Amino acid sequence: EKEKFVADPKAVEGQLEEMRTSKAQLEVTTRKKARKGDSVVIDFEGFIGEEAFAGGKGDDYVLELGTSSFIPGFEDQVIGMKREDTKDVEVSFPEDYGQAELAGKPAVFKVVMKEIKEKVTPDLDDEFAKGFGVDTLDELKEQLRTSYETQETNRVENDLREELVSTLIERNPIEIPEAMIAKQLDYMYENITNRMQSQGMSPEMLGITPESFRENYRTKAIEQVSGNLILDAIGRQENIVAEEAEIDGKLEEIATMANAPIDMVKKYYAGDEARSGLMAQITEEKVVGFLLESAKVKEVAPKKPKEEAEKKPKKKVEKKVEKGDA
Repeated sequence: EKEKFVADPKAVEGQLEEMRTSKAQLEVTTRKKARKGDSVVIDFEGFIGEEAFAGGKGDDYVLELGTSSFIPGFEDQVIGMKREDTKDVEVSFPEDYGQAELAGKPAVFKVVMKEIKEKVTPDLDDEFAKGFGVDTLDELKEQLRTSYETQETNRVENDLREELVSTLIERNPIEIPEAMIAKQLDYMYENITNRMQSQGMSPEMLGITPESFRENYRTKAIEQVSGNLILDAIGRQENIVAEEAEIDGKLEEIATMANAPIDMVKKYYAGDEARSGLMAQITEEKVVGFLLESAKVKEVAPKKPKEEAEKKPKKKVEKKVEKGDA
């Protein structure tokens, strides 16, 4: 089944509002009382009984009300305070609080309201659009609309391809050698590590070790290798291969998706291993295309947001396993 793509008329407006919010600036409000959504500047000091506790004091602390970043109940009691107000905020630390000596205990925070700021968002006009590299708001809307339609069309196509591969795996069960499973898991772990490092993180920061990763993703690795092998077999049977002339087009596509200079992308794929992987990817895409051309595809109504959220993750083929790995 293939989902029929129907553009959401509110999608572009939603993106514009998100972009507008991202450009919001904090400005001192003329309102007297703090409300949810404001960022307040406060001094505070926490006490257990009559004694101040370590780490419970802050000066000129900026707190966005409504983010639940403090102990439950704290922010609710700060809402409504005026500048220069002093208030005793009574709360209880959660039973599972990270500091054992504070967990489950009642506390009082002496809070002084020093300033109240609110988010001021810019107007949606041509000047706003210029901040995103275009001259007019209409140009920005058209750019967002094109991007949205491309993204959704690709999602629909990818869902269809993944469903096809899942069906192939179910109908053609094969036993995968341990060496191939191990190699795929190594590839997957390296992939997630590189992505996290690009964001200043690491698997260890999330409690992920190579051992736990292999245990949790073994089934997924088997599915991916199975899909790769089946597609490879079909490609050889149908004499489907990647042509040298197709590489440039693929490199342009990769550069566009990654928003990277084409010369940088070409340099990365100049190595034998990277180029071989790219050729395998092109071949795999051609095999999937070949299968879809001969398949009976039923178009169905678009999924509702709730259905999309509840849909189980599909099996994804991440890497073409080279011949001879068995």
